[in-house]
Amino acid sequence: MKKHLTFISMLVLGLFSVATLTTAYGQGTEHAVIPKEISKEEAAKKYPPEGGKEYPMGIPLPTSTGGFFRSPYSSHVYDGRKLKYKHMLILDDFANKVFQAP
Repeated sequence: MKKHLTFISMLVLGLFSVATLTTAYGQGTEHAVIPKEISKEEAAKKYPPEGGKEYPMGIPLPTSTGGFFRSPYSSHVYDGRKLKYKHMLILDDFANKVFQAP
């Protein structure tokens, strides 16, 4: 009986590990949104940063091609491969907040 419990617990732990890794690395970039750039002036007027701080940075995703990132406000993935420069301000239309592209 004890051997069976060990086997079952190892199986459950293994399945949990695989599910966690596929969630972390399989970010679903095929449905990535094209980022909507916003100027610093427009962002400051319409969407001022909270507490007078800088806008938060987007979360880079580990992909083979690079350039994909996630909004710090929502779970939406953005395709930033065609952005003009780093740290551009991006409007997250789903949360109506602004963040910086990594």
